[in-house]
Amino acid sequence: RSKSGQQTENAQPETRNADQLLKRILFWTGGHPYLTQRFCHAVAGDARATDPAGVDRLCEELFLASRARERDDNLLFVRERLLRSEVDITSLLELYLRVRGGATVVDDETSRLVSVLRLSGIVTAENGCLRERNRIYSRVFDGNWVRSHLPDADLRRQRAAFYRGVMRTT
Repeated sequence: RSKSGQQTENAQPETRNADQLLKRILFWTGGHPYLTQRFCHAVAGDARATDPAGVDRLCEELFLASRARERDDNLLFVRERLLRSEVDITSLLELYLRVRGGATVVDDETSRLVSVLRLSGIVTAENGCLRERNRIYSRVFDGNWVRSHLPDADLRRQRAAFYRGVMRTT
């Protein structure tokens, strides 16, 4: 690379390809240290991961497939940190849904819910607000995952409130 960061004309094709692969890995991991290191190691060991599509395929196998979600240590840590915390799980998951939905959620260090979200690693702070940490977590811990982990009583309460609202509007 030149000092300006541009690739030089005589850069090796392998170097250009490595840059492309690393960019795609970072697209998925958002720079998360464990995920990035594990992903890079897997890409280096997979002769089929030679382009962004190959990286995407490997991401699916490593992190996004159902079996991977149940075996990856980091994904298990995040899940357990969220579901086994000593805060109200419903409030925690609803706050996470707000972050996922793009709502402005202030990074309030005094909030136990915000602390659990940050300590789990599922969100990060940017400009004083929370945002999703990376695309892997976003895909694994999506809205369907959140809804499936809400306590049943709260699901019934939410459904009842929804139907009452529908009845009022009709």
